[in-house]
Amino acid sequence: MPDCAENNCRKEAGFVHLHVHSEYSLLDGCARIPDLIETAAQSGHTALALTDHGAVYGLVPFYKRALAKDMKAIFGTELYIRNRNGQPYHLPILAENAEGYRNLLQLSTKAHLDGFHGKPCVEIDWLAEHSKGLIALSGCLKGEIASRILVGDAAGARRNLECYLDIFGREGFYLELQRHGLVEEERVNKALVTMAGETGVGVVATNDVHYVAREDWRVHDVLLAVQTLSTLTQKNRLRLS
Repeated sequence: MPDCAENNCRKEAGFVHLHVHSEYSLLDGCARIPDLIETAAQSGHTALALTDHGAVYGLVPFYKRALAKDMKAIFGTELYIRNRNGQPYHLPILAENAEGYRNLLQLSTKAHLDGFHGKPCVEIDWLAEHSKGLIALSGCLKGEIASRILVGDAAGARRNLECYLDIFGREGFYLELQRHGLVEEERVNKALVTMAGETGVGVVATNDVHYVAREDWRVHDVLLAVQTLSTLTQKNRLRLS
């Protein structure tokens, strides 16, 4: 994610999906890795990230498929960060280099062996111990910064930002903007842009990819119903479509 100061930077770098869930995001993602790679290649993408929830199971098949298409595979995961009150928040991380990849594996392993609380969770102290070579994004609406913004806790959001900057440094942390037509996202985006202007922290635009084709929303909706022990006809259940 270079600082694109030149006018032709967009043309050279293009848009890269940095927040992507495959079928390895169990009961959440329904984008199969071959379909992800093929669709990205057909769309002219030269790189693609994989950030499955709390897991790195899909990275090897993802890498092999990307390599076959001469596409850069960006290794990542979306961590569950457990704060002091036990609430798990989402935090996407991406490996910048080999050291980052090793730290990615360390965090995922430790989360499953030592931090499993319904989900494989990472303590903030572990993150500080294994932050080298990693780039972190502030996450979706379930990220801690966004969550605090939504409850009106601007000071808490700012403290959380400073915490991540202490861990990853200013070159290793980005505020993440998403737009999927949700009112809450517009509130969060406005606050994040203001925060970026006040602090000089970089911003990145992502799409929270969970399936490949528009018509796949029905399959994804079924997965969410299974995940939340709901029926498809149930009102007020978790839906993203």
